[in-house]
Amino acid sequence: MNYIEHLFFSLAVNGVVLFVLAFLGFTIEITPLLFFAYFVFTLLPDIDSRHSKASQLLFAALSGLLLYSIIEILLNGFTLLSVGGIILAISFFLIHLAISRDDKFHRAFPHTPSFGVISCSAFFLITLSPIATLVAAVSFLSHLVADKNVQLR
Repeated sequence: MNYIEHLFFSLAVNGVVLFVLAFLGFTIEITPLLFFAYFVFTLLPDIDSRHSKASQLLFAALSGLLLYSIIEILLNGFTLLSVGGIILAISFFLIHLAISRDDKFHRAFPHTPSFGVISCSAFFLITLSPIATLVAAVSFLSHLVADKNVQLR
């Protein structure tokens, strides 16, 4: 599936899950965080493919962080935040380059439920939002199901 098909499939599955929760009496507030979780976690399993939309977005974010950090240094001098931003951006770029592939056989660790559990757990610890984390988990799993790649590893 391409990224648009993944997004539509994940939107449908998330819509059903949220509708069922609302039907059962849960209060569901649609927030930007839910959209962020849906979008990022739907595309996240393809992070190990260099040409995926997830990799392109990661590269854009890292480039933005690097540019921001360089501008911060030029305007305000070296700070822990600006140097940390440069180190973080370059480190993540090199790690991504080392683990990502150029071919269609990119389905490695990021295409596993284990990676989804780790990613969703980190997301919950950052956001403390059970509903957004549920959307993230449903989005991630919908990608795996759509790729017919649900294997316990």
